[in-house]
Amino acid sequence: MKLIKIEMRKALQGKPFLISLVIGVTIAVLGAVFAILQEYDIWHAWEKIINADGTMNSNPLLAVSSLFRVWLGGNVDSVYTMVFYYFLPLLAALPYSWSLRSELKSGFVKHMVLKCGRLRYYFAKFSAAFLTGAVTVFIPLVINYIIVACFVPARMPDPGDVIYHAVYRDFLFSKLFYTAPLLFDIVFMLLDALFAGVWASFVLSLAFFGLNKFVILIGSYICLLFHQYITRVIVAYRFFIELSPFDFLRAYQSGSPPNGLVVAATLLVIFGAGVVVTVVRGTHDDVF
Repeated sequence: MKLIKIEMRKALQGKPFLISLVIGVTIAVLGAVFAILQEYDIWHAWEKIINADGTMNSNPLLAVSSLFRVWLGGNVDSVYTMVFYYFLPLLAALPYSWSLRSELKSGFVKHMVLKCGRLRYYFAKFSAAFLTGAVTVFIPLVINYIIVACFVPARMPDPGDVIYHAVYRDFLFSKLFYTAPLLFDIVFMLLDALFAGVWASFVLSLAFFGLNKFVILIGSYICLLFHQYITRVIVAYRFFIELSPFDFLRAYQSGSPPNGLVVAATLLVIFGAGVVVTVVRGTHDDVF
C-alpha cells in the first residue's frame, strides 16, 4: 500500500496529469456553459407562448429542459459531449500510462525490483495508472454536473419525450433513468471512470513490448478507433448491439443499444489483458 501511495503521489504531481485534467475540465466547463445558455434561449422562447392568464398556447416540453438531459454525459446535441468521449481514452492514459516505459528505458526499474520485488512494483504501477485514469475522467464529469445543476432544474424525465433523451426501452439501465435519474447519471459517471482506469492500466502494460511513449499512447488510441469502425461495419448495424466504448459510455443511445453483458465483457477483456501481460512479462522479462 505504501508503494501505491508513492506511485500515486508521483502521478498526481506530474505535469501530464495536470495537462490531462485541465483539458478534461475545460471541455466540461465549456460544455456546461453552452448547455446552460442554450436552455436559457429555450426558456426565453417559452415566454412567447404564455397567455396573459398564464395558460400556454402549446406544449413547452418542460420535462425536456432538465439537468438529466443537458449534463455532459447525457447531452445528445452537444459537440462538447462528443469531443469529451472521443478524448476520454487519451485523457485517461496520458497522466501515468507512459511511466513504466520511461522507467524501463532509464533503468530505474532495476532499483525498484531489487528494493521491493517485481510483482509489488508492477502492481503499484498498475494500480496508480488505474486510479489516475479514473480520477482524470471522473472529476470533469462531476464538475460539469454541478455547474449545470446550479442553473438547470432537475425535472424528472418523461417517457413520452424519449426522442429528446435518447434513452430508449432497451437502453442500458433505462428503467432507472425514468425512475431515479440522478442514480442513473451517477452509475454512468462511475462506468466512465471504471473504463478510464481499465484503459489506462492496459496501456501501461504495453510498455513490456518495447514500444516508445508515443506509440503506447497514440497507437493504442488509433487501435480503439479502428475497433469502433470494424465493429460498426461487421456487428453493430447487423445485430443492433453497441460494442464501441466511444458510444456505450455515454448516458444516451448514440447508435445501437449497449448490452450490459457486452459492456462488462469489454471491461473484463481489456483489464484481463493488461493483468496477464503485466504478470507474465513482468515476472519473466530480464530487467538487468
